[in-house]
Amino acid sequence: MLIKSQLRVGHVSRMADHRLPRIITYGELSTGHRDRWQPKKRYKVCLRKILSTFNIDYHQWSTLAADRGTWRHTTQEAVSFEMNRRASLDDKRQKTKNSAM
Repeated sequence: MLIKSQLRVGHVSRMADHRLPRIITYGELSTGHRDRWQPKKRYKVCLRKILSTFNIDYHQWSTLAADRGTWRHTTQEAVSFEMNRRASLDDKRQKTKNSAM
């Protein structure tokens, strides 16, 4: 569910440039600094990691998101990929557990 909600960023990329969610998502701070020893973990970095997990090119994700139907299809494939991955891990864990007994 978390991955599915994080991939819902497509509607933000289709918004007009003056809208607040788009400004916040794509903007950066002009002043200030992060606290000492804090990781530089921005939303863009997390999004890049999620997109690379599902083999979606980070540089072209906004082009994919521009077409709502294509983006929905891509994100649905990503969610089903994650469900299949978890099921295969559970099967593998079950086989290992059964062979140990």
